[in-house]
Amino acid sequence: MTCYDLTGNKADLDESIRHQEENLSVCPIGYLGRSVTLNGLGIALLTWYEHTTNVVDIDESVRYQREKLFISPIGHPNRSVALKNHEIALHARHKKTGKIFDLDDTIEYHRENLCLCPISYSERQFALNYLGSALMPRYDLTGNKVDLDESICHQQENLTICPIGHSGRWLALNNLGIALRDRYLKQARNWDANLDEIHQLKGFESFLRATPFATLQQAAISGPIIMVNINKYCSAAIIVQETGGPQCVHLSEAAPSVIEALL
Repeated sequence: MTCYDLTGNKADLDESIRHQEENLSVCPIGYLGRSVTLNGLGIALLTWYEHTTNVVDIDESVRYQREKLFISPIGHPNRSVALKNHEIALHARHKKTGKIFDLDDTIEYHRENLCLCPISYSERQFALNYLGSALMPRYDLTGNKVDLDESICHQQENLTICPIGHSGRWLALNNLGIALRDRYLKQARNWDANLDEIHQLKGFESFLRATPFATLQQAAISGPIIMVNINKYCSAAIIVQETGGPQCVHLSEAAPSVIEALL
């Protein structure tokens, strides 16, 4: 991989993968060096997938990273690295296939990784950002508000540990803003849906709507209806009669205190 990293030559990457596959074949399960080879091979195949976009390559990368995670149980010093690399491979496969179970696994691994990053740990901001960002696409797929609320919670914590001047603050602000916007839009859609249901009920057709002028005219059969608007800048009265249009009378000379006393 080092040669490929320097040259970007796909032939170097291809050769690296072949050597690592051969190396893995002579590192049986339980062998001390198998973990390192699994990790290197998984990363190399993920890089190869970025060139080919062949799902077989990303499947192989996920398989090797999963085995690497399996032999790095909870408490193992390499567990965090194994989690991160497996998360990256799963996320790439989810983007390719759209299968939600990869996204579910990614989120669970992000949660575990966050638990490995205590509040004082410098890597915590990245763990918070990764988890918050992973929850958003699942919310987009399922509409589950729990995911959206959890994402906002993590992004808010991320913002608190990225004070003004911190290099990661712009990203924390951006991600939190997106999540808050989505929650607002969801609440607005719920409000509109609930309001539509209320308008279907008899007698509530005009609930929270402006009263139609024809309805006001019907109410003025017994006499004119006068509506007075009092404002410290300008006051006016609107007169509605059984026939004809509304009449507006400006009360520019009347102080609000005088009008209030008359009502």
